[in-house]
Amino acid sequence: MRTPYLLFLSVAFALSGCGVMPTADPAPTLVPTLAPPTAPILVTPATAPTATLGPEAEATAFAQAVLAAKPTLVESSPAPDGIAAAELWSAACHIAAGFDAYGPVGYDEIRYRATPEGEPVVAARQIRVCQGLGAFGLRVLQWSPDGRFVFFTDAAQGSPDGGGCPWFGTVRRWSVDDQSTTTLGNGATSPDGNFVAGIAEGHVIVWSWSDTAVVRAAVIEPNWPVSAIGWAPSGDRVLFVQSEAACTVGGSSVIAMLTVSDVAVVELLRTSEPTLLTFRFESLDELTFYGTSPDAHRFRLVGESLVAIP
Repeated sequence: MRTPYLLFLSVAFALSGCGVMPTADPAPTLVPTLAPPTAPILVTPATAPTATLGPEAEATAFAQAVLAAKPTLVESSPAPDGIAAAELWSAACHIAAGFDAYGPVGYDEIRYRATPEGEPVVAARQIRVCQGLGAFGLRVLQWSPDGRFVFFTDAAQGSPDGGGCPWFGTVRRWSVDDQSTTTLGNGATSPDGNFVAGIAEGHVIVWSWSDTAVVRAAVIEPNWPVSAIGWAPSGDRVLFVQSEAACTVGGSSVIAMLTVSDVAVVELLRTSEPTLLTFRFESLDELTFYGTSPDAHRFRLVGESLVAIP
């Protein structure tokens, strides 16, 4: 999968002056490896760009030039108390002074405002190359019921270019209390509708829209994309499939399981002929897998193993 041609700036820090609820779906949901954004760029004072600037200095100068544009308010998402708000501000595509070679660029900001008259705090920024490819765009998804967190995505539009896996944009959670940002995956909702299991940064992550706890465990193969993830009907385990060949023909696949209570990931099955990519639970312990062959493959989950059903 090629890295999306856009420059991310996701900075959670305070500056002065400067949702959409998911539908609970207990069925397994397909999720690929989420392409991580490029390294964050802190906006610090810098000299005017020159031909001799190093990569970091040029990136900083470019960011400053883009941020010189004046954004406008796109939408406001009120907090549960009806007083605070999370606002989306956006600057239209334009040519940044001194950086014509980048073509049209724009940027989005999410601003937190404790009161309608209060000074805003910038919770997140993203610079986008308007003629580039990939997923981009900030968007406020929702507030936590207690008003302590703002959930947002930095991939509101588009999708990664060149990937064969299904894909969902990453969800991020910004804290009103300490202004920190936590990266969360976005994928399958638990059978009771209270939790979400997703993949982000080489980990399977279980989190809630209302609970502050986040369960995070490393996947089996850190460099293989995830082609499917879903909850067991009991709601205490999460199964996921990783595909060596990025969800296309060939290669091996590994099926693994996370037990949420003890944050343990175990490998259930590894196979290459055929490569298995997706699955669904038929009962509490029976599953059907589909892959690169046209046939359905039935298994029974027995403890920490998958046993083929003739």
